[in-house]
Amino acid sequence: MKIKLFILLLVVGTMVKAQDSTAEKVSLWEKGATFGAQFTQSSFHQWVAGGQNSYSYAGLGNLYANYTKGKLRWNNTLDMNYGSFKQGSTPLVKSDDRLELNSVLAAEANEKWFYAGQLNYRTQFTPGYQIDDVSKKRISDFLAPAYTTFSIGLEYRPKKDLSWLISPLTTKTTFVLAPSLSAIGAFGVAPGVTVRNEFGGLTRVSWKSELMDNVNIITNLSLFSNYADKPQNIDVNWDMLLVFKVNKFLNFTFTTVLIYDHDVDVPKDRNDDGVFDGTGKGVQFKEIFALGFSYSIKK
Repeated sequence: MKIKLFILLLVVGTMVKAQDSTAEKVSLWEKGATFGAQFTQSSFHQWVAGGQNSYSYAGLGNLYANYTKGKLRWNNTLDMNYGSFKQGSTPLVKSDDRLELNSVLAAEANEKWFYAGQLNYRTQFTPGYQIDDVSKKRISDFLAPAYTTFSIGLEYRPKKDLSWLISPLTTKTTFVLAPSLSAIGAFGVAPGVTVRNEFGGLTRVSWKSELMDNVNIITNLSLFSNYADKPQNIDVNWDMLLVFKVNKFLNFTFTTVLIYDHDVDVPKDRNDDGVFDGTGKGVQFKEIFALGFSYSIKK
């Protein structure tokens, strides 16, 4: 009888321990993903008002895995976007191309302040081209450019979905691994060099919120100053995603990306004739508005 009671207690204890372990695992990790796709097409035949056949497609994926245990927090996100369009007889041109990984490890200092380290990596999937009536020139590629930023500092988090990272110790590395682009010194690297390292300060604000029923916003603003080279020239990277849910599978999305990097020359249309005829300093801006399919997974 004593042996049976001992075995029973041992089994129950093991089950309780397993349940506690399972509960702990569930509470430690929060994981999820959102996937979306859009497609548009137009066709004309003997249309008096004029027009050109066209089509476009775009896809996106957002994955996250967040770990919390006691005063330790580790947040990870992976964002992927790709889209292309074709109009008339022109070649297929990409309209969106993004691959970005962001990881933040933080330890609580008090209720709203954390000691934090951040790793950010971003590049694109495929080559990008500058196309006009007579030429097609490659101006970017996979890992050309690619940016890696590592920051150490303090994070202020007044609430769960709003954070402000202040990092006086930041390294920013620019990679241009396409030989033809590194040879001309594209994206701020020296001609013939594939890597450029910068040391400076960074601040980053991230906000994710439900503005109202079925309307969500995700936005990130990063500002970086290079201590050694013209620190007054601030690199800006600001992206925003607005999601308007129609139902479980359909939504409208409005995306904007604004970039300014004083070390990077952008195409210029100096004569306002629709043809790029030079380069210079300037703001890069992209806007995408789409209706499409989306599906979310949360664990």
